[in-house]
Amino acid sequence: MRKKCLTVLLALCLTLSSSTLAFAKNPNVNVSTTPPGSASSGDISTNSTLPPTDFVDLVSYGQMNFSGFADHSTLYLETGFKGVTGVNVEVKNDSTTTLTVTLYRYDSFLSKTNKVGSFTVVPGQYYICPFTNLSSSNRYHLGFSAPSDFSGFVEAR
Repeated sequence: MRKKCLTVLLALCLTLSSSTLAFAKNPNVNVSTTPPGSASSGDISTNSTLPPTDFVDLVSYGQMNFSGFADHSTLYLETGFKGVTGVNVEVKNDSTTTLTVTLYRYDSFLSKTNKVGSFTVVPGQYYICPFTNLSSSNRYHLGFSAPSDFSGFVEAR
């Protein structure tokens, strides 16, 4: 009888502990840890653990929403943006650690990214960061440091 109670108690503890892991404050919405380009056409998946391969004209597309949660991996926009001379990036940090958001320019000729600028958002705060003097012919994307729990959007200025 004692072994049976212990087994049931252990099973209950395991069930409860695994279910609490599934409920992050900001579940991954338009966020993925799968490599870029894996979303079917027509879908916009805005974060990945790798830089993007697809880019949309942000002026035509409009506001690009994102949110994500990661313990160890830096997340990146899976679908980047182009066609802008400036953007507003708005982010709410629901994590207990400071979040660093970085704007990158993608160089397709060299197949690499270059840091344009970055900003930090302290835990529990909301921050709006304008990036100006961008070239509409360049391609851009965002990166979010780990650990993270965030939501927000990017839009053309």
